[in-house]
Amino acid sequence: KYILDTIKSTLKPEDILFTLGDDFWRMKLQDVKAVLESFPTKNIHKIMGNHDKYGYYWCGGEIGKMCLSVSDLLDIVVRREGKDYKLSLFHYPIYDFNHMYHGGLHLFGHVHGSLDEEFKDNPRLMVDIGFDGALAKSLGTFLISFDQILEYFYNKTGGMDFDLWGRTHYKSSVKGYGVDKREAD
Repeated sequence: KYILDTIKSTLKPEDILFTLGDDFWRMKLQDVKAVLESFPTKNIHKIMGNHDKYGYYWCGGEIGKMCLSVSDLLDIVVRREGKDYKLSLFHYPIYDFNHMYHGGLHLFGHVHGSLDEEFKDNPRLMVDIGFDGALAKSLGTFLISFDQILEYFYNKTGGMDFDLWGRTHYKSSVKGYGVDKREAD
């Protein structure tokens, strides 16, 4: 009830909702349909989680037809004020994610805040946006806007451009791949 009330009172029809998995654990198909039909927005992109029922979404599943996209991993570019932001959306944390060395951001769930401390001081631009992650707790909501995500990462980088951050703060875990600080200068 809390989740539904928050979604209904916060989202607008023009909003775009990205879910990162495990949204309807143990719910029956007709209940999931009723919930999605009650959402103010129909612009829903579903990233699958380990507790999601694939039959609901894939291969013509009824719930999948209610979403704009259904995927295991979704890489998107969001244009904001003339700047492109690259995001990798996945239910699980990925240590080396797409576009990481070039300003990419990684949003994930699954770990229930258990990696918050590890990634607080880690240079990787990745964050657990799940219910019980530190970001959601600090905001007091599980609905995290793109502006709040950008603010989180700009605070982490001290306002540095994400592409420059990626080129100067990462060393690849794969020998010979990636750009280290000396090469970027």
